[in-house]
Amino acid sequence: MVLKTTYINLFYLIALAGLLSIYSCAKDKEDFQNQPQENEHSASNLRILNLARYKNIKADGKQLTNFTTNIYAPGNNSIPIKVVVNGDTIPYSEDLDSRFTTPYFPYPGSLGQIWNIPEDLFQNNKAVKFDLFTDSTKIASFTSNNPSDKLDYYMIPSVGTGQPLVVPIQRNETPPSRPDHFKIRILNLSKQIPKLPSKAVLGEMEDLFQPYTLTYANGDAVHPTTTTVTVDQQATEYIELPYGTYQFKIMTADGRQLSSVASGDINIDEILPLNPINSNYINFRFRDIYDNLNEKASYITYAPMKTYQPGGIYTIVVSALPFKYKRVSDNDYATYYQNQYKIIEDIPAPMNSTFGKVQGVNGTVRDQISFRFNNKMSNSAFRSGEGSPYEIFNAHSEVLIEALSDGKVIANTKINMEPGQNISCWLYEDEKGGFEVIPVYNDLGNYFYNQMVEDYGKNNRFNQTFFLSTRFLNLASDIPYANFTVGEGGDMRDLSMLASKYNYWEKHLDEAMYYLKPGKAYTYNPNVRWFSTGLNVFDWRIFYTETSGIKPGTYVPSIAPLLSTKTVTNPELYTRVKRRVPPVEPGFFTLALIGKKNATAANEKARMILIKHNQ
Repeated sequence: MVLKTTYINLFYLIALAGLLSIYSCAKDKEDFQNQPQENEHSASNLRILNLARYKNIKADGKQLTNFTTNIYAPGNNSIPIKVVVNGDTIPYSEDLDSRFTTPYFPYPGSLGQIWNIPEDLFQNNKAVKFDLFTDSTKIASFTSNNPSDKLDYYMIPSVGTGQPLVVPIQRNETPPSRPDHFKIRILNLSKQIPKLPSKAVLGEMEDLFQPYTLTYANGDAVHPTTTTVTVDQQATEYIELPYGTYQFKIMTADGRQLSSVASGDINIDEILPLNPINSNYINFRFRDIYDNLNEKASYITYAPMKTYQPGGIYTIVVSALPFKYKRVSDNDYATYYQNQYKIIEDIPAPMNSTFGKVQGVNGTVRDQISFRFNNKMSNSAFRSGEGSPYEIFNAHSEVLIEALSDGKVIANTKINMEPGQNISCWLYEDEKGGFEVIPVYNDLGNYFYNQMVEDYGKNNRFNQTFFLSTRFLNLASDIPYANFTVGEGGDMRDLSMLASKYNYWEKHLDEAMYYLKPGKAYTYNPNVRWFSTGLNVFDWRIFYTETSGIKPGTYVPSIAPLLSTKTVTNPELYTRVKRRVPPVEPGFFTLALIGKKNATAANEKARMILIKHNQ
């Protein structure tokens, strides 16, 4: 079925070269939702950031959205039978309908999360008053008179105290001073939120109304500017960081983690179910919707992994945002608000066509290995199983990577750097004591594919931002074929594999985890991925065979199993606030087997190491 999809795509690629009519048809089919095109009103520099989920807006009394009202049958408030839209009453339909559009808003004709206010609303430099509504109830207003001002109007939910309903915030679109960096800041628009309005199964909601700090995935503060950001301070200055894949976290002054709101196909519903006691993420996919949530707590606070592009400008805003919790009264879910964070692009994320990243990894049992990149030395020498920091190079350039021991080059390789590549160059020692530098191309993306085949691949591609990704390498020269298993020969695909919101599983072949040859990196869909919130503690083990096609093979008891808790880079992040260390932590990892199975010296014996590729 996968081959079928490949051939269909190839057909269209060939046809595109010669037939304009087929090109037009293919382009139409790419628009899977068949939505009307965006209106052509020129955007001003003013934006509305609709954190409060208002649906409707007026400008100087003029209706801009469709103010849709649903009409339900008596006693049934689940599915409407009619809908009032743009003043007309029509039968309700889930199909797209052009009558839902307005001149300023394509389908569904209501205000979304981010809206660039059009310039043509400002006539003769006149100030414009904007009114915001839920459905038909007016909630908030603001007035603006300068469409050239780079200004964001944050719409804040009304629950709690500490913020007005509309908060204007200036943004800075000046590019980073270094082209291979991005800019990011913190915006503290949090609120003091009352207790839960109805009793939750798991307990009362924690209080997160504190100063906040931006941290890396391991809990280390990113920069003094984005540390201990108070409500009174509101917005920090932008800081600059090297571009790359990060899992930023927001932490309170006493070390607790805030949850992010949903990002990508993380769940069936865009409002996350959280444990109100500790804001831990609870995943629908690993329980029946009516199960008791106590048994499915993940011990992990949701923090999306994202690639921040060179030249990009980002804001992480903390505000009262909705979440779901299970209440005692009717064994169902209620929606309430907790201080959570959201990642916002202050400019559209630019495409990386300029830079790539490379690191060296000591995949031998020897210590004090250094790496040199185009004659630039790494900062230090690395012990067995350690990786160097990433170096950034211009795309379309040749990079020489050299591995050194005692100042002497013992192996080298050249790579042609392409845009957006992330490459780990592993130093490998063969059975005769020779050395080789092996480039391994890492996939740190969030878009995946599964075995589902539909027209145009509509449901074949899905976006996940919160998962455990592991790639496997055999760098043990005396193991002809290494098989990586879970537990006593278990297949990793029997665990909870990564799936789209439609529950279509990502497909991996045996070769992603079995029959791995020494010094050879498997390249076809090699990253085995799970939702980390659905797993218990497990371990990886090594089996081996003399020929391919046999699994799991013979267990190697001399190679210690590697516990999944090794993916947790900083257990103190949890223990210092008296919380349980999770069984696994999200991230992009390579699990490599190094050393020799038959070595006699203890430091040369085969063992597994784990390298994390995101921060």
